Amino acid sequence: MIITITGCNDYLIFEEIDKIIKDNNLSSDLDISKIEGMESSLESVKLEISGYSLFTTKRLIIINEPSRIKDFEKNVELIFKDLPKSTILIVIERSIDKRTAYYKYLKTKTIFKEFNRPTRAYLIKWSIDYASLHDGTLSSEDAGLLIDRLGDNQILLSQEILKLIIYSPKINKESIFLLTEQSPSSSIFELLDAAFSFNSKKALEIYNDQRLQKVEPEQILAMISWQLNILATYIASINISTRNVLADSGLSPYTLSRAKEIARKISFVDLKTLIKDLSELDLKNKTNNLDLDEGIKNYLVGLGY
Repeated sequence: MIITITGCNDYLIFEEIDKIIKDNNLSSDLDISKIEGMESSLESVKLEISGYSLFTTKRLIIINEPSRIKDFEKNVELIFKDLPKSTILIVIERSIDKRTAYYKYLKTKTIFKEFNRPTRAYLIKWSIDYASLHDGTLSSEDAGLLIDRLGDNQILLSQEILKLIIYSPKINKESIFLLTEQSPSSSIFELLDAAFSFNSKKALEIYNDQRLQKVEPEQILAMISWQLNILATYIASINISTRNVLADSGLSPYTLSRAKEIARKISFVDLKTLIKDLSELDLKNKTNNLDLDEGIKNYLVGLGY
C-alpha cells in the first residue's frame, strides 16, 4: 500500500500518520522506518523500500520529500514496484507541481490525501471541539479571538489551548490575553486595520507593543509590505473565485479572509500609492541615515488619509 500525503497543514499530516500507525498496530522502531529525502541517495531508498523485516510481519516506511533525491521523480514507478505487499509506504510531499508526471503518477497510482491550510470557520469549530476533547470549554467568540491572536497554525493553537485549559478549564477572553502572545503577522493585520479605520492611536499602540517585544523596525516594515501585497492580491482578483485565488497565490483561507476585512476600506489606486510610499521609505532607510522608527510611525498616521 502506498499513501501520498501532501499539503502544508502539518497538524493534520501528523494526525493522519498517527492514525495509520494505530490502525495497523505499529509501534516499535522495528515496525517503522523514516527516510529524509534531503539526506538520502536513490540507491539507499531503493534498498530500504524493497527490503523485508526479519522481526515483524508488517512494516511502515515514511519518506519525507523524496522529490529532493536526484532522479527519484523519473524513477518513481520502478522504485515503487519492488515494494513488498507487507509494507505500507507513506510519501510526504508538502508542495508538489501539479503539472508534472510525478504528481500525476502519485495522484492516480497511490492513495492520495491532501491537507491544506484550514478556513477560519473550520478553525473555530475545531478549536471548540479540541478544547472539549481535553475537558475544557471555549465559546465561538473566544475561539475567534484566539485564532486572530495566533494565526492558523493548528499545532500552535493546540498547544496554546492545552496551556489555557491547565490554567482554567473555562477558556475566556481574560485568560487568552493573559497567557498568549499575539503573533507578529496577526498584529500587523490589526495595525493596518486600525490605521485604515482612522484610529492612529491604536495603530501606534500596536506598533509600540511590537517594538517592546523586540521586533525590529525593519521586520515590521517587511511585514507591512507583505500584508499590503496580500491586500493587492485580493483586490486585483476580486472577480476570480476564492478557490482559484488560493491555488494561484499560495495564501491560506484565513489570511485571505483577514485581507478581505481590510480591503473594504481602501481602493486599489490608493493601495498602489501606499505600496510605492513604503518602498520609498525602505529605500531611504537603506541609503540615508533615516530614523526608521519615526518613519514608520509617520507612515502609519498617514494611512487613514
